[in-house]
Amino acid sequence: MAEFEAQIILMAKMGYHAILPSEWLRWRDMGEPLPERPLMLAFDDGYDEACRIAFPILEKYGFGAACMIVTSCIGSTNRWDEEAGRPSFQLMSEAQIIEWSQRCIEFGGHTSRHPELTLENNERIEREIAECKEGLTTLLGKEPASFAYPFGGFNASAERAVSRHFQLGFTSWPGCLHLATNPYLVPRIAFLPGESRIGMWCRLRLGKNPFEVLRNRWRWLIGRGGPT
Repeated sequence: MAEFEAQIILMAKMGYHAILPSEWLRWRDMGEPLPERPLMLAFDDGYDEACRIAFPILEKYGFGAACMIVTSCIGSTNRWDEEAGRPSFQLMSEAQIIEWSQRCIEFGGHTSRHPELTLENNERIEREIAECKEGLTTLLGKEPASFAYPFGGFNASAERAVSRHFQLGFTSWPGCLHLATNPYLVPRIAFLPGESRIGMWCRLRLGKNPFEVLRNRWRWLIGRGGPT
């Protein structure tokens, strides 16, 4: 919690302003103004602890965010992880989603059951994404704007299905969002646990941490027998 709050404080000191996916879309489509140095924060899966820890911190500093929901698991637990033998965590309830949708959070889709879409056939992909949109629309009373691919994985079929039901699709590719970016293949920047301030600065300004790139490159070279 302290580390997350420190990251939000640093973003605010750097002059960043958190915007929602719908605000970016209105800027793109209708030219509505955005603040200087806009960024979008996105949370996947809809864990209950986000409501208890992360969202109040965001609200405290005037930041909004997007949160991607697995609609068949609302009020339950992360069954997709449990089935793989990973730890179980409580997910948000309908009441929590509705409450935070009226405060600083914009909810988006993350499929109905959180399958790895690249392993599914076209019919299952379409059903997972369509049911997710329908469930969120019923719950929130409006159509969700954004979607995040489970596990960050996608293929052409998943991209096409997302384009039929949502206006933005978030991947796990690293990088920054630009006007020329494919709106159904939006990159994201992930801050690692223990990320230094200089590392955060690099990711925010450059879309990557060059020190990490160099470190990974060095490890790759060592694995191949050393520099040549």
